[in-house]
Amino acid sequence: MKYLKKFAVILCAAVLLLCMTSCAGAGSSIRVPKGHVPTISENIDTLRKSGYRIQRQHYCSVKSVLETGTGYMAELSGESVSVGRVARITLTCPSHGMTVMSSPNILYPGGSAIKVGQSCCIVTCTDQMGAYSVNFLVFGG
Repeated sequence: MKYLKKFAVILCAAVLLLCMTSCAGAGSSIRVPKGHVPTISENIDTLRKSGYRIQRQHYCSVKSVLETGTGYMAELSGESVSVGRVARITLTCPSHGMTVMSSPNILYPGGSAIKVGQSCCIVTCTDQMGAYSVNFLVFGG
């Protein structure tokens, strides 16, 4: 019995030590420099540097944001939805009325929520060969 208690204490200490060392450095791999949130233009330049050819840009503002799961619709100026919970974004674009964008292909580094009234840009790109086209909804600081 005496040895069983010592064994249990040593086993618990070993498990605790293993847990602490395996979680070290398990934070996010995306790093944004402190004090600088990239602008829309800087994010578009990042697309260009990533090998995309910019075809068109339409500047818009967010009219509403639908949240995944709850069905909450942010529609009043200043209301927001966390970036990871966006189901659909409705935009107002002066150049061509209203557009609806889904959650994929949203570039939004340096922030945690998409707000009603926030400016953004729909960027249509092609790959280097011109084989396929993709739309990005680009936000910035």
